[in-house]
Amino acid sequence: MGSLSSTSFLPSCSTIHALSLRSAIFGPIFLEISLGLTDVQPFLEASNSLHSYFPPREWAVRLPAFLLLSGVGAIGLFFGKVMMNEARKKRGGGKKV
Repeated sequence: MGSLSSTSFLPSCSTIHALSLRSAIFGPIFLEISLGLTDVQPFLEASNSLHSYFPPREWAVRLPAFLLLSGVGAIGLFFGKVMMNEARKKRGGGKKV
C-alpha cells in the first residue's frame, strides 16, 4: 500500500472560504426561521412585541420551500446548459452559447 500524507484529507483554503461564506449567508436565515418561528413564538402571547420582528408562521414553510425549489431549478438549468454545450461539441461545432 502507498502511504498517504496527513494533509491529503484536509480541505483546501478555497473550500474553507466557500463553507464560511455559505454559513455567513444562510446561518442567520436559518436561525431566524428556526428560533423565531418555531421555538420562541408559540410560547409568547399574541400581543407581545417580539412577534413584529418575525414574519408570519406560514413563511416558516414557504420560505425554505421557495429557496429549495429555486436552488434545484438553478442547478437543473446549469446541468442542462453544460449538457447542451457538451453535446454541441461532440456534434462538431456550432455556435457556442
